[in-house]
Amino acid sequence: MNLKHRKTLMAAGIALCAAGPQFASAQVLEEVLVTAQKRSESVQDIPIAVSAFDQSFMRKSGIENAADLVAYTPGLSGQSYQATESVFTVRGIGTQAFGIGADNSVGMFIDDQPIGRTTLIGNSFFDLERIEVVKGPQGTLFGRNASAGAISIITNKANAEKSSLDILVSAGDEGQQRFEGAGNWAINDQFALRLAARKSERDGTFENALNGDELNNVDDTTIRGSLHYSFSDTLGVDLSAEKLDSKSYTAATFFDNAFDDKISINKQPEQEIDSTRATMRLTWDLDGVTLTSNTSYLDYDITAIPVDADATDLFIINLVEPQEGDQWVQELRLNGSTENIDWFAGASYIQENIKSRTTYQWSDFILIPALAGWPTLCEDNPGLCQTSVDQVNFAETDNTSYAVYGDLAWSFTEKLKLTVGARYTNDKKDFDLNQPIPNSIWGALTGDALIKVATDGTVSDDDSWTSFDPRVVLDYQLSDDIMMYGSVASGYKSGGFNSNPASTLAEGQQQKPASFDEETVIAYEVGFKSQFWDNRAQLNGAIYFNDYDDFQIEDNANLVIVIQNAASVETYGLELDGQVLVTENLTLRGTYSYLDAEFTDGFFSGIDIGGNALPRAPKNSGSAILDWDGTLGTLGRFNFRGEYVYTDSIYFDATNDFEQDSFGVFNARIGWETEDGRFGVAVIGENLGDEEFFVHKTLVLDPLGFPGMGRMYRMELTASF
Repeated sequence: MNLKHRKTLMAAGIALCAAGPQFASAQVLEEVLVTAQKRSESVQDIPIAVSAFDQSFMRKSGIENAADLVAYTPGLSGQSYQATESVFTVRGIGTQAFGIGADNSVGMFIDDQPIGRTTLIGNSFFDLERIEVVKGPQGTLFGRNASAGAISIITNKANAEKSSLDILVSAGDEGQQRFEGAGNWAINDQFALRLAARKSERDGTFENALNGDELNNVDDTTIRGSLHYSFSDTLGVDLSAEKLDSKSYTAATFFDNAFDDKISINKQPEQEIDSTRATMRLTWDLDGVTLTSNTSYLDYDITAIPVDADATDLFIINLVEPQEGDQWVQELRLNGSTENIDWFAGASYIQENIKSRTTYQWSDFILIPALAGWPTLCEDNPGLCQTSVDQVNFAETDNTSYAVYGDLAWSFTEKLKLTVGARYTNDKKDFDLNQPIPNSIWGALTGDALIKVATDGTVSDDDSWTSFDPRVVLDYQLSDDIMMYGSVASGYKSGGFNSNPASTLAEGQQQKPASFDEETVIAYEVGFKSQFWDNRAQLNGAIYFNDYDDFQIEDNANLVIVIQNAASVETYGLELDGQVLVTENLTLRGTYSYLDAEFTDGFFSGIDIGGNALPRAPKNSGSAILDWDGTLGTLGRFNFRGEYVYTDSIYFDATNDFEQDSFGVFNARIGWETEDGRFGVAVIGENLGDEEFFVHKTLVLDPLGFPGMGRMYRMELTASF
């Protein structure tokens, strides 16, 4: 952390605070409403550990993707180290590997609709109403199981109250350019249309010295349209559709040159996402009951892992893995309430199909001497070897999930409330795998595929898993301003298949895709929600303990994703989240998380990992925010904001071979807008200390890493009509 910058900003904030108007006792912290329990409630009133962020907070904090939430959410960790690969953990639990045969531990939802692949959620972070991060098993509250927690994105809908237009234009160093626009057309009091779009570009932050091409550059375009129509006072429909086209060029590098201006690789990486998402929500208010129908369709093509596997200027091994998939979701939900009971019941159906086509490319003239043990074979017999070989592997999965779930909150008295919920899930997966022996000297010499294990044509397997997961919460209102709660919940993540057979051709057995079993958890939590100082201060906290059995460990060493039920896991910790309105204009906000997450026993790839830390599980992490917002005479409204975000050391793998040391990042924002809020300008600086850190490390052919972003500046212009 750059202490000089921090002290300067704090001094400026205090001086501006003193210059502003005197504090008015009527000023209180703004109430944040959430729908984590499928009904609108204040975040201070629900017995769940949840972090919620509204549109204003997201704009000031520069939240543009799921990775940006980590700084402001105690217990959430992770990064997007490529546009097509993101890893997020809640309280130490997440899904490390990018593969078609496994499910996510952290559920991702857009307008209550599950997004099966974390790849597809990042570009939806614009024109939002709010984001909610819910921690712990959430099977009773969402249409898809979420064993560790959930990130729920709520977009702005078309509304018939008034027409509006919001525009943002941004430019900065490294060729940063961003345009966002959102227009709402209230045609009448029943019918409204909304159109939102975002275009985001960034030049490369380093260069491929071999050909001069830029690396780590980004080009994203997203368009979202929505419609609202009220058939009557009790029946309405919301339709939306979103199209995403994303290209990026992120490369892994050796650790010692990760922060250089130039690296040398022979294969230019290109990650691509082309997706279409459509949703329909029908809401029907009946006599004392509300029926909600959520229907969604998702279609996508992803070029997920294009990589120069050796990260050198030699053509040794390159890898590319396109994926295509589609997903249908139907959810029905009933909400109701009486004088002392709030309840809802739901049922969901999910159908998902995903196909992958993994291509390994190599030159026999380099690979055979290096790996096969015949150093002069190609030199002595050049006719046997090829300068370029493609080994193409295919995999496909058909996933079906049915679930029924519900939740009931019963207020025994004005102070004491019991919440009980349960979920029954049935998951089924059909998996096909085809990995032929390559038509090359490698295949002739070894009788097997390179890296992965060859199959005799297409091999298949299927399996199904069921789980019943209850949840019990008891909360007590100690006073008007303090609530305490305790909860016990069970969670579950389905089993699945690896894109590799369980046996080799040489073993002579009937081959099937290697499988892994379901993972289960019992989660215990005690927490409190409090507000004091005449509602000018809030402090929320939670202590938790999670006990996992048959924990699914993921690894993608040497270009092969492997998932095993190899260990038992325990995580426990403390989370705090608070804010205080010091004066009418000055707000202080802070978060802190203590986490102890380790494998209690187990082996992974023959290595004893008992006592090892879980990947991406920092023992200590936190953030501090100083925000001054107010008018200065007749000059308009100003905002001065400084942030410091700290992350303790973490490991990136179960064997604890790859580590990132602790680091801190300092961000700042200075903004101005007219008194009516119609026009504004802001200057934003991120990672002002130019801290160097890795967002991911792994073993490919050699240890490779993905560096985090260095110091960045940009200016934003906004207009609202």
